[in-house]
Amino acid sequence: RIIDYQVENLYLSLLELEAGKKSMEASAELLQKLVEVEKLKRELGMGTPQSQREAEQNLKQLEERLKDLKNTEMELKRSLNRLMGIPLEHDFAVTAVSYELPYGGLPLDTEPDLQRSVSYRRAVENLERKKSDFDDLTYYDRESETDKYRLTKAELETAEVELEKTILSLQANYQKRKEQLLLAAEAVEVAASNLENAKEKLRQERIKHNLGMISPLELKQQELALLEAEAGYLAAQNRHFLAFRAYMLARDGIEIAN
Repeated sequence: RIIDYQVENLYLSLLELEAGKKSMEASAELLQKLVEVEKLKRELGMGTPQSQREAEQNLKQLEERLKDLKNTEMELKRSLNRLMGIPLEHDFAVTAVSYELPYGGLPLDTEPDLQRSVSYRRAVENLERKKSDFDDLTYYDRESETDKYRLTKAELETAEVELEKTILSLQANYQKRKEQLLLAAEAVEVAASNLENAKEKLRQERIKHNLGMISPLELKQQELALLEAEAGYLAAQNRHFLAFRAYMLARDGIEIAN
């Protein structure tokens, strides 16, 4: 189940990256047009060298970020291939996945199910062994407090502490994942609202553009804003899905990194 979570995490990260790359490419296209506008303004004596340099610098920085993003994509694909046991350089297309958001009024437990936890069961079994070892001590060992008695008693006390630490760790992990799930659910609602607002704003801007009230460049900026809102909504959905997966693992007493 942990490997399943890791695979889902990597794949959804790739989906987010694809959406981000789409938005960034649209932004690069917009910046390229701004550079052309600044060049034209200078030719007409309306612009300044500084404005043109700033536009070109912004475009260059974005192109560098886009390059880094593509390198990150390659690393994520290698990591996923490694996890799946296939050649690292194997390339594959990333396609959108469709899933029902897993949390929506789902009753959340107040405590993890410790009996499902391997680490809890191991700690309990270890404590039972140490108790048995202590119970098996002879009368002489107990009365004389021999080295064997002191060692066995120390091991028993250590096992008791380890069990308590295991329980506290599993409970803390569960509470953390539960809180993260609730926050992720709220983030989806916010991202959905932002997306609807961006759609409505673009609709209004298209009307203005058709009436000649705004330039094609200004319309392009709002189209970019919609792409960014779509990417934000996708990211929120993915994080919600992963938060649910992490919660379900924590509920069953399984701890994962991050």
